Amino acid sequence: MSLLSPLMLLAAAALGVPLALHLLHRDRRREVIFPALRYLLRTEQDHARRIRARQALLLTLRLLAVLLLVLAGARLALGSARGGHPPTAVVVILDNSMSTQRVIEGERVLDLLKRQALAGLEAATLEDRFWVLRAADPWQTVQPLGAAGARARIAETEATDGRADLAEALRRASALLADAETEAAEIHLLSDLQRSALGSEPISVVAGVSGTRSGAPILILTGLPEAGRLHSVAELELADGLAPLAGRRTSVMVRVDGPTDTTVSVRLYVDGEVAGVTQLFGGTRGVLTTPQVDDGWLTGWVEADADALRADNRRWFAVRTSPPPVIPRPPGDESFLAIALETLAEAQRVRLTAPGDPGAAVRWSPEGVGLEGVGREGAGREGSGAAPAAGVPRIVLPPRDPARLPALNRRLDEAGVSWRYETPGSVPGPLRESTVRRVASNTAPLALERLEVTDPTRLRPIGDPRQDQERVWVTLDDATPWLVTTETRAGTPVVLLAHPLDDVSSTLPVSSAMLPFVEWLSGGAGLATVGPGLEVGAALALPNVADTLVLPDGTRLAADGISRRFPTAQAGIYSARSANSVVAM
Repeated sequence: MSLLSPLMLLAAAALGVPLALHLLHRDRRREVIFPALRYLLRTEQDHARRIRARQALLLTLRLLAVLLLVLAGARLALGSARGGHPPTAVVVILDNSMSTQRVIEGERVLDLLKRQALAGLEAATLEDRFWVLRAADPWQTVQPLGAAGARARIAETEATDGRADLAEALRRASALLADAETEAAEIHLLSDLQRSALGSEPISVVAGVSGTRSGAPILILTGLPEAGRLHSVAELELADGLAPLAGRRTSVMVRVDGPTDTTVSVRLYVDGEVAGVTQLFGGTRGVLTTPQVDDGWLTGWVEADADALRADNRRWFAVRTSPPPVIPRPPGDESFLAIALETLAEAQRVRLTAPGDPGAAVRWSPEGVGLEGVGREGAGREGSGAAPAAGVPRIVLPPRDPARLPALNRRLDEAGVSWRYETPGSVPGPLRESTVRRVASNTAPLALERLEVTDPTRLRPIGDPRQDQERVWVTLDDATPWLVTTETRAGTPVVLLAHPLDDVSSTLPVSSAMLPFVEWLSGGAGLATVGPGLEVGAALALPNVADTLVLPDGTRLAADGISRRFPTAQAGIYSARSANSVVAM
């Protein structure tokens, strides 16, 4: 029950009018009782009672008439059993991403969103149906709920460290409403509307998908306070992207985003203890150094001072350290490759050994020599006369003479590598003009943006691509791959470079990037070095040899033998284990 015009209740003062008239018209005459008329007294009293009853009834009717007029003017509205709306299907999209952990005036943004979501259910009836989607937990299944169940799911929602995908949540909401058998439908979107969660399409376009409920209204919470001055640990890189070496101190580059006019204290933790501290302005980088670590796992995090959003003030790292890789000496002592390896050996970044050393970490294979025997025990001999070791990564360099490419392609074919080298499509002979190519895309942890390549040999994939085993690290400005990692038929890692390491084919050998490039390739070109990590919310694939995944909070999840992919909702270090041994982090 409610009043649409409550000010009209002031007219209730008119009730005093009939009451005053009743009181003013009372009989005030003096009564004198004569003895001769006493026998009539009883009869007169009975008649007086009847008159007073009629007067009281008349007064009541007058007061009720005035009261009804007042209530009519105040527009009294009575609630019905159906709550004043038809049965409605409602999808509540609740943003529980990392940004909702931000604290505003002592309250988390998530708590504000939850309170608004609960307020949207106040008019719910038994005939309404609800689905509650958590925007940062897209892998969670949802079931139709009543109002009580929806309130409970909203109340128990907690923020994750992941990113929300509101576009995908709206598509999912539209699909749910398309199957709902109710007269009306609504979408309640409760979010702080972070740019990273919105995507490129307008919300109306995303929700307006085909289906019976494509026109369902979307109610969006707006008007949140400003974010204020926040900072975050935006980037972290170990050892310049190279493999950290055991027994050495490892550099940790960190970048802080935030206000450029204030400094932030940044601390480096290794194995739970502070290893270094620095001060950085917003938008600047700094370098911290870890202590020496023996062969094993180097784990820790970088942490900035806490602010209103603490979730982005810390970044973790976990990497396997190992001794300097053993590299067989490649043929040609005067080549740029040989000189680079000698320089790295003098700095104890690699350890050079004889060509036939079975303990090699990788093998350099100019023109693919020895590649044809990789993965087949006893099949083929390398130039040194030693049997090639199966499973050792190979780094293939093309010849300078294009006439020798067919021999290289035959070796790739025999090894089962699904890539081929092709000559550049230029005019042969003295009229041929050299074509200079530059790097267009680089995902390797190396400064290759200024690299210039002259007439690079083209790498072309053949057959079905192996999505899980192949990666293109560098692409030139003509969209051709320049550096690729793949596998042989037997599963041996192979690195393919589109040109030989000489100063005629490219500017790399005479640049400062040459030594880091050779060291990175010698460490397996990303096959066994520092990886980019995962973004919270991405699926984590458990290695085949692991049977347990330990989450950052210590929760242990056992592999069920059906699916070995686990969703991630927490930022931190995940440990894959086999029994009690750490397989990967």
